[in-house]
Amino acid sequence: MKIIDHGEWNLYKPTRRIMDAPSRTLFAKRKSDGKDWYEYVASNPFKKDTIKLNCRFQVINIKLEKGWVVMVCSRDPTTLFPDGSIILELGNSQEDLEGKIYNPETKTFSDKRVFE
Repeated sequence: MKIIDHGEWNLYKPTRRIMDAPSRTLFAKRKSDGKDWYEYVASNPFKKDTIKLNCRFQVINIKLEKGWVVMVCSRDPTTLFPDGSIILELGNSQEDLEGKIYNPETKTFSDKRVFE
């Protein structure tokens, strides 16, 4: 399974007012280069028929161990919001990945789900 890593994203407050954005809009930027999420998605970096997903680093079991948990999977990147998440893109996978743990070092998903 080929995995494309689109980086880790965090909330931020823009220094300039975005004219069309409603006043309570949340913004995210990529940790590595400061790229704005909305501008990034508008630049069409994702392939057409791939699965896009976000993973959040959180507690995964009763031992309080942490890992990157798959939160949302979608073919439409505009349905994701990367607040405190990494964004990944997979080939045309039909596997149910929500709730699985992603290991960025091995680029694999666990068979166990959070708190199983």
